[in-house]
Amino acid sequence: MKDLPFSLESLNWSFISAPTRRIGVQPTTDPPWSVMQGDGISSDPSACKEILGGLGTPFEVNRTRALPRELRINQLSSMLVGSSIVANAIMEDYKVLGRREEETARLRAEAEELVKAAREGAERLKRDKAAFEQHKQTEEWAATAGLKQVRTLAKLLSDECKSWKETLSNERKSWKESWAKQNETLFRVRQDLTNAKAANTALVKEKAAAEAVAQKAKEAESRIAKALEDAKGVEARAARALEEANADRANLNKTVEGLQVTIVAEVTARAAEAEARAREVDEARVALFLHLTSSRTIATGCVITVSGILLRLSLMPLRTQLV
Repeated sequence: MKDLPFSLESLNWSFISAPTRRIGVQPTTDPPWSVMQGDGISSDPSACKEILGGLGTPFEVNRTRALPRELRINQLSSMLVGSSIVANAIMEDYKVLGRREEETARLRAEAEELVKAAREGAERLKRDKAAFEQHKQTEEWAATAGLKQVRTLAKLLSDECKSWKETLSNERKSWKESWAKQNETLFRVRQDLTNAKAANTALVKEKAAAEAVAQKAKEAESRIAKALEDAKGVEARAARALEEANADRANLNKTVEGLQVTIVAEVTARAAEAEARAREVDEARVALFLHLTSSRTIATGCVITVSGILLRLSLMPLRTQLV
């Protein structure tokens, strides 16, 4: 083993896991092999095949070939591992031979399928041709019968057309008379519809005018209500101003009682001025009520007058403080 020019690791062992297929073989009665000593079995696949085919009796050969391909390769590699290059060459040739046998079987199966398909196609073509001939003959018969029917129908249609023309001319006359009557009726209805549309338009305009008048009345009523509310507010402010004036007069009276004799004249003048202002407020209140009962325009002027009175009343405390 040490004298071998190669190592066991350098051999190609990938063929062991290749897929295999069992191929049935017939027993042979040929002699074991014709390979002689000195033949180059490493470069001649036929010699390798002959050697493998002649090892043992036919029974042993068939039994060995029935084994799985992986098992046979393992047995062969274990027997020939010591024969160096010869063992590797035989195993490679055996692999090539197996692939060729598988390819041949596959091609044979494909060829059989193609032949079967060709035979079926020829039979189908023959059946289709016979059916076409029968159909062609049937179509000719049908065309002849159809032509006769068409001619008969054409004659019937011509007769029917003549009768229809006569009937149509009579009906057309009656239609014209009925349509004239109906057109007259429709004209009257159209005139009535036009008059109704005109009356409806006039009613719509009257309704719009009435709605506008009602809207204006509502607006006037709302303005009058608003003016009354404003007048009530002015009256309330005038009452408050009168109360303030009375309070000022009471305060002045209390002040006069507490002041010294030297300023009696001055206090009297201030009281007179307060009384004059109170009288002005009373007069303004009377004028306000008169203006409110007169008209809306006078009410507007009253609002302006009351506003002036309120302005003067609001300035009274300031004047008092200044004095």
